[in-house]
Amino acid sequence: MSFLLVGDNRSNVNWGGRAGSLALFALLKESLGPGESVLGTEMSSTAADYGFHSRLFPPHRQWLARSLARRATRNPLVVAVRGLDRLLGAGDFLVDDPVASVRNLQRRRRRDPGLQGLYERVRAADTVVINGEGDVVFSRPVRRQIRFFAAMAELGRQLDKRVVFVNTMLSDCAQTGRDPVAFALTAQALRRSHLVAVRDRRSLAVAQQDMGLDRVHLVPDSLFLWYDRQRAARAQLPADGDFVLPAPEHERYLGRLDLSAHYVCVGGNSLATRPGARAELTAGYRRLCASLRDLGYPVYVVVADGRDSFLEEVAGDLELAVVPVGVPIHLAAAILGRARLFVSGRYHPTIMAALGGTPCIFLATGAHKMQSLADVLEYGSEEIFPAVPGSDDVRRLCDLAANRLAAGAALRERIAGVAAARAGEVARLGPLVRRTGDLDRERSDLGHES
Repeated sequence: MSFLLVGDNRSNVNWGGRAGSLALFALLKESLGPGESVLGTEMSSTAADYGFHSRLFPPHRQWLARSLARRATRNPLVVAVRGLDRLLGAGDFLVDDPVASVRNLQRRRRRDPGLQGLYERVRAADTVVINGEGDVVFSRPVRRQIRFFAAMAELGRQLDKRVVFVNTMLSDCAQTGRDPVAFALTAQALRRSHLVAVRDRRSLAVAQQDMGLDRVHLVPDSLFLWYDRQRAARAQLPADGDFVLPAPEHERYLGRLDLSAHYVCVGGNSLATRPGARAELTAGYRRLCASLRDLGYPVYVVVADGRDSFLEEVAGDLELAVVPVGVPIHLAAAILGRARLFVSGRYHPTIMAALGGTPCIFLATGAHKMQSLADVLEYGSEEIFPAVPGSDDVRRLCDLAANRLAAGAALRERIAGVAAARAGEVARLGPLVRRTGDLDRERSDLGHES
């Protein structure tokens, strides 16, 4: 049995994409055998290097057509060329109808090596595994990732492959609400899949109550599977943080990270992508980090995503140490797992912290993910603080931080125990996917016998 993982995000700089995909791929490989990937960059409208078709440009100039189509510009010549190309039928192979998306793929793949390679990967796999972590947000406009998932599910169906969704988060967008097209595309793909596994109870409610799915499995995020590996990683974490720094080793990073000390980590927030949000986020985090430092521990800012670079400015203003985004991923998780406290609006880094028993405080994001993670980690009726905490928010947050720091080993042991329990639940995902494939083969064999 072989598999294709659609949405392998280890190609991203994001810590969660790298770590979660590595954990998921290893789990699938153990149960299903050899696998290949469709990388997260292939699903991005800005990073994908195939799938766009131009009528004006020859095949060897398609890269230029893609660049012009995506460029934000008012240049009249570029606007005119782009408009004429679109009028002649140029565009992405992905549309809001997955059947039409697959038809576009089939028509264009002989002229587009990238599409041909995508088709061959689906054709060669026994099981198409779609990694729905973080990307299935019903925002407006529809995310290209949602169109991509829907198209791959449809292509898998047409090629008689098993299609499974795992690690799935189903969420409305806090900024735009629920887009009906994005919701309908996802619901149709899930209904036609052989297995659906969601990672939190709120996603389970969306799948069952809003989409009407009757067979949905609740399985925590695959990153919990790193529980044992992280114990080993923390044991290998050097005291001198200079030894974990990636290239280029900027002077502002050197000599600041003491990983043998008791320290507090502060991570970013996906709302950093919101237009015009940087100045507001920077001011809010500056206020937050200055107050946390008053608790008596050094504060290390954690740049777990390239879009969290605003934290570099906060660190510069307050002379704080920085854990850069390029730190090797197992060591990055170990740094969080050894911290005394972690404050963040990032989902997977919060799991990384929990693997070591680190108490967390949750900041809001553009989806329900942090509230759902607090539930998964059994924090009870946990307050989710605003993404940009005001003065009163910071005061309450620091009071909570002081209590969690004072709770010491007992709290850490409880959090680590919950993470270990989630790891055991995740370990059942691979056999579950395999049983789905085995049952399909048994039904096929019975059909042949009859």
